[in-house]
Amino acid sequence: MLRPSPPHFFPNISRPFAKNSKYLRNRLRPLPPLPLISIASTSFHRSLPSQDPPLFPNLTFSLHPHSPWAILGPSPVKCAFLDVLQGGAYLPNPPSGRQYPELTRSHKSPTSTEAIARVEFGSKTGGMVGGGADGGGYISARYESLRGAEDVTLEKWLISGAALNTDPNPVDVGVFGRVVRSLRLADLLAHPVMMLSHGQVRRAKLAAALLNRPLVLLVDEPFMGLDPPSTFTISHLLQEMSEKPKKNSLVNPMSTTPVLALRPQDPVPSWIENVAVLGGEYNVVSIGKREDVVREMAEVHNTPLNTDEPWTPKAGLFAKVWQGVDEYGNREDAQTPNNTTTSGDSQTGKEPLLTLSSITIKYGALPRYILRDFSWTIRRGDRWGVFGPNGSGKTTLLALLTSDHPQTYSQDVTVFGHRRGDPGVSVFDVQSRIGHSSPEMLAFWPRHLSLRRTVEAAWAETPLAKPALPPGADSLVDAIMSEFADALPRSTVAGVEGVDGDAPFAELSPSQQRLALFLRAVVKKPDLLILDEAFAGMEGAVRDKCLVWLDPVEKGGKGGLEDRQAMVVVSHVEEEVPRVVESWVRLGGGGSAGGERDGELEESRGGAEFGAV
Repeated sequence: MLRPSPPHFFPNISRPFAKNSKYLRNRLRPLPPLPLISIASTSFHRSLPSQDPPLFPNLTFSLHPHSPWAILGPSPVKCAFLDVLQGGAYLPNPPSGRQYPELTRSHKSPTSTEAIARVEFGSKTGGMVGGGADGGGYISARYESLRGAEDVTLEKWLISGAALNTDPNPVDVGVFGRVVRSLRLADLLAHPVMMLSHGQVRRAKLAAALLNRPLVLLVDEPFMGLDPPSTFTISHLLQEMSEKPKKNSLVNPMSTTPVLALRPQDPVPSWIENVAVLGGEYNVVSIGKREDVVREMAEVHNTPLNTDEPWTPKAGLFAKVWQGVDEYGNREDAQTPNNTTTSGDSQTGKEPLLTLSSITIKYGALPRYILRDFSWTIRRGDRWGVFGPNGSGKTTLLALLTSDHPQTYSQDVTVFGHRRGDPGVSVFDVQSRIGHSSPEMLAFWPRHLSLRRTVEAAWAETPLAKPALPPGADSLVDAIMSEFADALPRSTVAGVEGVDGDAPFAELSPSQQRLALFLRAVVKKPDLLILDEAFAGMEGAVRDKCLVWLDPVEKGGKGGLEDRQAMVVVSHVEEEVPRVVESWVRLGGGGSAGGERDGELEESRGGAEFGAV
């Protein structure tokens, strides 16, 4: 439930007494802040006593109010560091080496979400609201609104406490309004959570944590999967929350101290004051004030940090795609530049693989079109990039291509020479010619499957179905796993060398999980390859190796994509777009804000622009 915001005065104190009492003024004066987290020359272990090497030996770390940190490192290492800060999984040695002075004074337990809140977007928590990881869910579920009791609206999800799977606590109405407005969620409150896009889910999870008004906010990879406008919005919001309150000003109801966990290649926002760089051996490479760490990494370790602002498009492909586009994904001048068109066809004369003609997608009475009068042709050899704000329809568009979307059968969609809905061609026939990797697939992938079984699933109708391996499939799997062996788990069986193909998917690192799904998508050389944010969350070196694999020129003409294959790539990060991309489509018309203008909700046009690199 929502409760009213408290008044900013003391109703039980008479005005003369409140004005003249020196004693009362002294009692009301705020106490000087203590460190929120204090770690002094302490090592950490999974259990004590332990013969294993310690994690982060002799760590010294101090988190003060309104002094934000960025933690850079490989995915499992930075997640372990967050565990150390949160005080759950790892034991300190000496036991008194980790303290929570301000939390202790405030009578708050470190495990309470009102003390330390943690927001994760990785595979362990699911990439979608309500997503599962046991194979029981299905990717097309998000398009079937109100399909069950668990498919509630975003507003109910936030207020009821379902977001945190805990007993509901009253939510301050003023805080609620400010949080949803700041995160551009106000017009999405009536939407079922299963219909939210990947980027909208990230903003919703962040809102859920902020509603508890935590003293510390731990956020793992906050900018991954967000479009530039949303990245700017969240970065600015985190900065605002971390700032010290000005003298004589009201307390910011969203005030907290953020700790951002970033990949080594991620940009570090300029408002971050402190940085810790972690190594792959669960060690600290450099730690301290931002400027000192930046200088040490460049001069001593020869590894410059990325200090660009995370939302700034570089002078490349994204500069063309996002030039003159406002925060809603629409052109600021309402005119189409000379180098773009409103229909998509490479006109190469090659065989068309998929054709979408005058597609219009709209859900019930919701006041916006996802796609409107959209036409697109994908031919053999095409290399497309699909871009646009979160919620602009990118995932919906890809679901039409893969036949996962229910409206595929009521629209003019021709796939591999057959119109969808015609008898004789099943969805499995269509998907057998498509390789696909996406955040939704990662969220729903069965965790008990082995690494090798995950790659072999390229020949299975569903993840849990037995693969129908044709002659030569084993050799293809062996070859591609060997090519990426340095990024996959090694066998620990005596006398067995190479990749550990029996490693359960659940035990792979987040980067390895994404790599496994990428290998599944490409291993059998499908006619159409769809990579929907496939490289988001990968370690930089692993991502770069995948991008090189896709480029026949980089591979010296061996392996990689073949001329007969088409590729469609979705990404919000230019470094994750393969250099072979030649054409692009940018979806707009409302974006993540749903066409909101001056407080009024307009019907979005669901438009698009096409261009060449």
